[in-house]
Amino acid sequence: AQTNGLQNLRADTVEFLYGPSQTPGSALPLVEFPCGSWNATLCEQLEPVMKPGASFFRLISSNYIAEDVYAGQFNFDWRVPTYDAPAWNVWGTIVWNDWKPITGENVWAAIIGPLQYLIIRNQTLGAQDNSTAANLEWEEWGDVPPQIKLALTVLPALKALQSVEGALYHCPQGSQIFPADPDEATNVSNENNFSAYAALRMLAWAIKEFMVQDIPQLVDALNTLRELQSGLERWFRTYALGELEDGTKVFYQGGHVPFGGGFEPVDLEADAQGFAVDCQTWGSLVLTPQVVDQIGGEDGTALRLWNATKTRAGYFNPDGSLGGVGFAAATNSTNATAAEDTDKEVWSTEWTYGAIFAVRAMAEHYNATHPEWVLPLLRDIESMERSLVRYVEEGGMQLPEGGFLYANQRYFIPWGWFANPVGSLCGTSWHVFNRFHFNPFVPGGGLVDIPNWPPTVDDY
Repeated sequence: AQTNGLQNLRADTVEFLYGPSQTPGSALPLVEFPCGSWNATLCEQLEPVMKPGASFFRLISSNYIAEDVYAGQFNFDWRVPTYDAPAWNVWGTIVWNDWKPITGENVWAAIIGPLQYLIIRNQTLGAQDNSTAANLEWEEWGDVPPQIKLALTVLPALKALQSVEGALYHCPQGSQIFPADPDEATNVSNENNFSAYAALRMLAWAIKEFMVQDIPQLVDALNTLRELQSGLERWFRTYALGELEDGTKVFYQGGHVPFGGGFEPVDLEADAQGFAVDCQTWGSLVLTPQVVDQIGGEDGTALRLWNATKTRAGYFNPDGSLGGVGFAAATNSTNATAAEDTDKEVWSTEWTYGAIFAVRAMAEHYNATHPEWVLPLLRDIESMERSLVRYVEEGGMQLPEGGFLYANQRYFIPWGWFANPVGSLCGTSWHVFNRFHFNPFVPGGGLVDIPNWPPTVDDY
């Protein structure tokens, strides 16, 4: 992209180098792109468009320069707070967009979102026994639905970004992430890897369940998905969990995986990025508490992880009740003992709803094995839900018009963006998810029984 003009949506040029092979984006395998028209007849008449299967940019807009909707184009508060700014920075003129080919956003936008739309569109949700499985009428498109084709367009990038240890790298070299990382090519984020694991299993499940004939591009995709899933599972078993000083096992935020192998994690205690809330919650939700306990080597690993999250990054109401969570331990670590001073504590709608989903999964899991652990978990859920839906003027996060704030205050999140106390599509969407108990990491949100879910590597 160039200033004042949209030129490209993907990191498919020679400036972007992917994974251990450092493959240029322009040299990634060609894939067929879905037709850009809703007119099926027109799509049948058009020649397939083949382009490199590169990562999308995230947070794009029609122009490189975007204007602060509140304070205008050159509001100083929005400028990157450093004189050693990346080349793409134009001293504050970038507001809502940042043009980064980040792995996590790619799996959400190109796989999870489109597949959920495809599944929901074709599900029958009216069965009284809640047992109706998904029914995808692929014949409507002739061969492969456009949502599946879109998902397949990022597989070459994901395959190239897989490390020898199984983790997917955060982005290709050349992304110029912020805060700057001199070794960004080997940067890994567990949040990205949890999202990718859910997305890849969802894609494999959809292909296996509803492929009506052996279509070469889908058979090849399943082989790639098997490799990616197997590698991620090896990564989670070997490197995902670390230990706090008190011995509690929690998920690393990430770190670096050298191209030759090994893992150099971010320090869980000393680094502001070390303890990330969403890694604890999404990790528990995607892997399931049962698997977290297995990886941790003992029952209750997931429960203790959650208790550590509350202590280190919880947001507490003035009366001492749990309101939710922030983003990291760096700003919220005093919450458990300083609940009366909430002005200094960061509270996130999105990440609190993610916590609610994770704690709900823990309550369901431990109900069969440790029922004595369940009541405190249910109380946490109830307290967080009650706190969020209060109106802002009453100390909650709901706006009078019905939406939800993203955060309770402006805060620079250690991973490169600002949280702001403004109405948020993201935060509001997570409220809707929770309202219907729609788990975005499961096909159809888990609202109906899903056959053959989750797929295992042996199923391919």
